[in-house]
Amino acid sequence: MVVEKKLRVLLASCLALSGMAGMAHAQQTSVALPDVTVKQPRDPILIDAMPAAVGQSSTLGLENTSVGLRHIDQALIDDGLAAWSASNSLGLANGLSVRGFSVTNQGGSSLQVGRNFLNGHADLVWRFSRDPATLSRVQLISGSDATLLGAGSPAASVLYTSKTPQGVEFHKLGLALGSTGLKRVAVDAEWHWGPVQSRMALAVQRDDKGVEGVVDARNVLLLSNKLAFGAGSARLDLEYHGTTLPFPFGTVYAGGKFWYDQPYVGAQASANRAYFRQAIYIDHPLGDNAQVSAYWQQGRSTRDEKLVGFFDPLNATQLRGYYRTIDERNAQSDLGLTINGNLRTGIITHRWTVAAQHLGLSRDFAGPQNIGGFTLDLVNPVFPADLSGLALAPRYAFERYTESGVALADKVTLGSWEGRFGVRRSSFQLDSSTTLLKSPEPVATAQHTSTSFGLVKKINAAQRVWLSRATSFLPNRGRFTDGAFLPPSESSQWEAGWQLQNGNDSFSVAMFDLRQSNLPGRDPSDPDALVLIGSNRSQGLEVKADFKTGPVQWHAAVTRLHARIEDRVNATQGDYLAGTPDGYGSLRASLPVSADLQAWARLQATTQRPGNDKASFSAPGYGVVSIGLKPNPSSRGLNWGATIENLGDVRYVRALTGADNVWQGARRSLQVWVELPL
Repeated sequence: MVVEKKLRVLLASCLALSGMAGMAHAQQTSVALPDVTVKQPRDPILIDAMPAAVGQSSTLGLENTSVGLRHIDQALIDDGLAAWSASNSLGLANGLSVRGFSVTNQGGSSLQVGRNFLNGHADLVWRFSRDPATLSRVQLISGSDATLLGAGSPAASVLYTSKTPQGVEFHKLGLALGSTGLKRVAVDAEWHWGPVQSRMALAVQRDDKGVEGVVDARNVLLLSNKLAFGAGSARLDLEYHGTTLPFPFGTVYAGGKFWYDQPYVGAQASANRAYFRQAIYIDHPLGDNAQVSAYWQQGRSTRDEKLVGFFDPLNATQLRGYYRTIDERNAQSDLGLTINGNLRTGIITHRWTVAAQHLGLSRDFAGPQNIGGFTLDLVNPVFPADLSGLALAPRYAFERYTESGVALADKVTLGSWEGRFGVRRSSFQLDSSTTLLKSPEPVATAQHTSTSFGLVKKINAAQRVWLSRATSFLPNRGRFTDGAFLPPSESSQWEAGWQLQNGNDSFSVAMFDLRQSNLPGRDPSDPDALVLIGSNRSQGLEVKADFKTGPVQWHAAVTRLHARIEDRVNATQGDYLAGTPDGYGSLRASLPVSADLQAWARLQATTQRPGNDKASFSAPGYGVVSIGLKPNPSSRGLNWGATIENLGDVRYVRALTGADNVWQGARRSLQVWVELPL
């Protein structure tokens, strides 16, 4: 509580300073989403995170994009690395669709482990979206490697690296404005007091109105303090995020069409969320060839919401009303120790990692609700004037999750060959209760072994090929008829690829086969028990290219896949994964227009997506064109940029998981931004 009060006081002071700076520079600031370049490094293999990630990992640098960039997921999607997921359709939570599977912390009703990772451990992002102002780098690594990070998504992992002191004092102010009503101020600064280095990242955003009537308002503050001792260092991070915005229910699919621009959210709807984090990171060398790293983190988040809208279509002209209040409290604690080392034996070199980690999560949820208490007309929705007259049925959930694991990984280099190997032994337990008077009891407990390997052959200085296999797991809750716990769902992915790198030009192609098994379903012979119903599978091809023709720099990324339900529960079930496209990608061109400025144009597209497992209705495919200006990477001093998103004002559905969960894409918008040193 003391830390939170200090953060609130400091944030209020920073807000006042930012407000004065914003007024002082109001005449020269108009700002927005710059185009973000996601580059594939020459050696994208990160043994510290994913031993099997020998293929196409991609890195998004955020050190100089804290002003115009507001949603990390949008940047990854714009570069063709992922597609939209219904979980992140409004920026209320993180979530991407990668290779046919959702990478999200909001994919289930029960408490899940972290699928996005911060500084090498699970990030507290349960129904929470991190502002990019606090981050220096984001990596999207395709594949289900759980060797060093623990349980995670079947398809990919998103690795966040938070901003830390850089060792050089600086002060930067950024301002952004947009036709959506956006007003954004960002401050990034570093101070030194003797051996102590302190960095502050602040973002204040107001009035950013998106589709479905959502208006985003947020306050973000990160304080990172670093102290060097001997050859090592210690760091203390303090972080706060607060967001306030309406909670809409999305576009409706009824009567054989999508109903756009209907106010399906009453004025009473709201979604207020707060997030606090404190963390200590210690790094110290152990001789010349090893280093030990330790971390401790505690965080908590709150979620206070009033949801007013439709639940599902009754017919072509009417919707069932829905009202729910939510009071949710989440907490997380992390503890970990990692030792990295280098070893050379003759002509063979090893880079090895040994890690031990512990994660604890808790969730207390109260969400009384009323479904069908009123009816909405599609053409003229009218909400009850007094919601207090609706009877709310009580709903509670109390959950506790713990996971511990030990891991070993090794990177072996022998001439032109490189091998990656990893193994992890994990144990977890999930306790749950749905009543106030009953303590949480075990609903899942298991031990699991994750393995990974990767093999790379450098054909010559420009070419390499690779083959990898990785596994991961997610806990399943519930029991069989005989009382035994369900085993966790398991995922395995094979990947084979080839890459050609010639200077800044590159071309790569990867084939993948991803399978998630041990999926739970209701036991037809026992309504209180579950059974394992089979698996989902995605097979496909990823192509990426970066090249130059004359002064024009091109970037292209396309994924073509076939994602289906492999084993059906019964004959009435379809075999489609709702909301999953068979293809998505992006094409971008940029060229310099001055010594400090580039012009760019981008096409971001996806194929149609089925609305249910039988594909009885689908969201059509789309292509959205955006254009803009951005500073050259080498530019210094004052930087500025401008973006027109969805230049053709295309109407499209960007995500859906059913008739009552459909989200439309943003309309045309203009944003401009400026960033200057102080």
